[in-house]
Amino acid sequence: MDVHSEVELKNRFLDTLTRLKKAMDYADSDNADKWKWQPRFCDLLAEMNDLGRQLRQCGCIMSDGEIHQLIENL
Repeated sequence: MDVHSEVELKNRFLDTLTRLKKAMDYADSDNADKWKWQPRFCDLLAEMNDLGRQLRQCGCIMSDGEIHQLIENL
């Protein structure tokens, strides 16, 4: 994988992580309609897992702690 592709993959990871954080915040809310978004939330989780796998394959390995720190900084 070239550097350009790795940077693009990292950007996609951060974008998806941002969307997942917003989805988690919404899921924690008192909004009664939040459950209708559960399938999309599951899609975001699957996308995150896939992006994480792709990053590990190109040698970019992040610990759970590093990912949690990224989430806290969003």
